[in-house]
Amino acid sequence: MFMKHESLYKEYGTMITYKYAVQKFESIYNMKLEDIKNIHIQQCVDSMIKDKLKIPTIKLYVGKIKVIFDSAVNHYNAIPNSPIVNIKIPENKELNSKRALTKNELNDLLSKIKNPKYYIASLIAA
Repeated sequence: MFMKHESLYKEYGTMITYKYAVQKFESIYNMKLEDIKNIHIQQCVDSMIKDKLKIPTIKLYVGKIKVIFDSAVNHYNAIPNSPIVNIKIPENKELNSKRALTKNELNDLLSKIKNPKYYIASLIAA
């Protein structure tokens, strides 16, 4: 019901993300909404961690599922409370360290780019 309704208002890419998120919670597919508890959601998250999904991806999927359950509570009055509370997701241990290229690294990179279109784009980005 949620997906059909939201597809009228959301972009295609957003709906695809919802679809992928829902697929990761397949162990609760056959449960009644009112029977789904925090522990069931946590088990799905634990399964994603075991499957080695990246932490930002897990957070994205849990966020999408939270929107669905919040709609069930607030818009459809299907359940009194959302089971998406106190879900433990580990912190992201991967740090994205970004640094600027040195002048020598930049010159080396630019010397290896043969296509003028990419050369100009790289030069502008630098």
